[in-house]
Amino acid sequence: MSNFDYKKYLAENKLTASSRLNETTTDNVSDWDEGIYIAINKKPTPEMQAQIAKAANEEFFVDEEEIKFGENPKTGEYSVYIPFAGDYSNMMDVLKKFKIGKRPYTSPFLR
Repeated sequence: MSNFDYKKYLAENKLTASSRLNETTTDNVSDWDEGIYIAINKKPTPEMQAQIAKAANEEFFVDEEEIKFGENPKTGEYSVYIPFAGDYSNMMDVLKKFKIGKRPYTSPFLR
């Protein structure tokens, strides 16, 4: 066990416990607010893309224009982009209705 004194740390850095909590919460929320790419197992037609965007709007009120289909710039996989990471499970429900599944994760080093 270490002898770390949390109260002393807060006093030395002129912090309060609540300010540390808010800092951590804010950091996590800002990451969570960013969009997410979901790699999908097939490329939908333009008509199907419009239907998926419309269904997503009806399911979880996301702006249809913000849903994008294309390559994930980091991985190069064909993906659907949603603007809020918290809508991941909602988007998966929509994709299941269109029989489009999530691609299984494979490490880039194993491809």
